[in-house]
Order: sequence, then C-alpha cells, then structure tokens
Amino acid sequence: MAAPLSLTSGWFIAPGREAETIAALRRLAWEVQANEPDTLMYLVHVPFSADQPAIQSLPPPTPNSVVFIEEYRTPEAFPQHVKGPVFRTFVEKNGSLFVNSDGKPFTTVPFLTRIAGFIRRGAGASPWFRPRHRPSHHYPRIPNAPTRSVGLIGKFQISLAN
Repeated sequence: MAAPLSLTSGWFIAPGREAETIAALRRLAWEVQANEPDTLMYLVHVPFSADQPAIQSLPPPTPNSVVFIEEYRTPEAFPQHVKGPVFRTFVEKNGSLFVNSDGKPFTTVPFLTRIAGFIRRGAGASPWFRPRHRPSHHYPRIPNAPTRSVGLIGKFQISLAN
C-alpha cells in the first residue's frame, strides 16, 4: 500500500471578497469531509491575527492568503479530489473569489511526505466545522500510536485537531 500524500496549498482571496470566500471555504471543507473518504485531512487556514505581541509570524503572512493543509490516503487520491465533483464545483462557482491566473485561481502546492507527528482528536476543533453526522470513514491508525499526523510550520510545532 502506498504511503499517504500530504501537501500545503496557498491561495489568495481577491480584495473585498473576504467574508464571502470564508463562507465558501467552510462549505468546501464540509463537503470534502462528507464525500471524499480518501481525503484524510483537509484543514483551511487564514493568517492568524492576535492582540498578543508575543505571537507574531515572521515573516508576516501575505494579507488575504489561504493555506490548505491536506493529507490523502494515497498519492492517487489527490488527483481524484482535484478532478472530483466537490472540488470542481467549488472552483466553477467560487473561482472568482480568488486571485486568478489564466482564468483559474492562482495556487502554490508543495507536496510533502509525513515523517512524524499527530492530530489530537477533539483538541481545539473549530466550532464551525462540526458535521451534522459522523463520516463513515475514520483516520487510519499509526501502529503503537494513539494519535495521527504532523504539524511543523516555521519555527512553531502545531497540533491540528480533526
């Protein structure tokens, strides 16, 4: 069996379309979770903003940026996601919400191989991303490990909830 494929993907929200885009991205994440069992992790982030000077991103994030952190059961599952009905419909309906290049949202996508880490179940899950039903699939378990997947971004280690 092939190892899971991880990636990050950077997108850029068109100026003035922030609220509309955030709502569309929340719907996309829910639809991916409900309909794509080979998508093991699909997390959508925008730059962190805080009143606390102790928490600062260096270099500062690009305004209106969106970062997807994704993991697929196999490398073949990624093109299935991109060519599948959920993602294609999202881009068709919402592509204009993003900075475009040649008529499509401009994106960056570095592919990654997970070497260590976890996602702590139930810890810090965003309250807006609670599906109405529990998906029929579950994350595969790493032998001898109670949790799953890695988050190491910049100088900070992060724990990502599912």
